[in-house]
Amino acid sequence: MPASTPLRWLPALLLLSLGLATPAQAIVIDQVDTFESASVDSWGPDFAAVASVVADAGPLGAGDYALRVTSHGDPNQGRVGSRSITLNRSQWAGDWTAAGVASIAFDARNPNPFPIELWIGIAGPGGAGSAGSGDVYASLMSAAIPAASGWGRYTFDVTPSGFENATNHSFGTLANALAGVTELRIFNNTSRRIDPDFANNFIGDEVAASWYLDNITATAAVPEPMASGLGLAFAAGLLVVRWRSRTTLP
Repeated sequence: MPASTPLRWLPALLLLSLGLATPAQAIVIDQVDTFESASVDSWGPDFAAVASVVADAGPLGAGDYALRVTSHGDPNQGRVGSRSITLNRSQWAGDWTAAGVASIAFDARNPNPFPIELWIGIAGPGGAGSAGSGDVYASLMSAAIPAASGWGRYTFDVTPSGFENATNHSFGTLANALAGVTELRIFNNTSRRIDPDFANNFIGDEVAASWYLDNITATAAVPEPMASGLGLAFAAGLLVVRWRSRTTLP
């Protein structure tokens, strides 16, 4: 007669079998994506722009790899790759609050003959739906990067004071999202500052463009308060018509 399992052990065995304790990969302080393995490290799935790793393209030059994000900008070619955005649902998921993550920093370069403006966004346990809907939140900080610029380092506040509900946010709370991030996205959206009341602030521009990222890092340090970025945005060639307390990183 087969041995029976005591009923008192069934809940624990069920949890183990379902793997509900923690994600296989969860965010930790000081984790960094350097792309030195010549892998995209799970960046750029689904509808996002094409992500590729380029040798000798990083801030250190020869021998330094970087992630290139390329969008074709033509909706007639299909949804995939039309928007200027990259996202990750693997190693950047997890409980940012418990991990003590206060900022996300990265190096970025804009080789285009026009300025770009990078933002970050997160999706909570409810995930992100079509047209930037769902349990979604967008950064209040942005990085306005001039045309044909070299590498720069940009740090974003990812504490509760660093986000707002995305334009098409439909459910969930920011506190729960930070305790259960399912997606981190970095996207180029210049229309968000031009028309903040109507632009969708969780999706990338539909534009033919390429830009580079490297050394994406999670840290416990809260970024210093930034000065007004109004002049910086004008210098980058962006028409600012409404401000709403957002900050542009130098």
